[in-house]
Amino acid sequence: SLARDKIHADLRVACGGRIAEELIFGNDKVTTGASSDIRMVTDMARRMVTEWGMSDKLGFLAYSADEQEVFLGRSVSQQKNVADATASTIDNEVRRIV
Repeated sequence: SLARDKIHADLRVACGGRIAEELIFGNDKVTTGASSDIRMVTDMARRMVTEWGMSDKLGFLAYSADEQEVFLGRSVSQQKNVADATASTIDNEVRRIV
């Protein structure tokens, strides 16, 4: 298990490369080098909100991601597990954390 402060520390470390690029080279010279860090940070923040109950706005609840029904290897429909307003709040909380 991970403590909230450890997760936040990991998020800060993962953002360090991109921030260093911006500071040293300027916003116009930022590269794609941080793409895996961006994915990891986004995923971890989303898990904090949707799986680990670490959102003050959404509380101690788990929100599963949209699940797709698969037929013969292809997605034929998508089942929504949260209301649009809740999905928007989840997105906002992820942005706030990152």
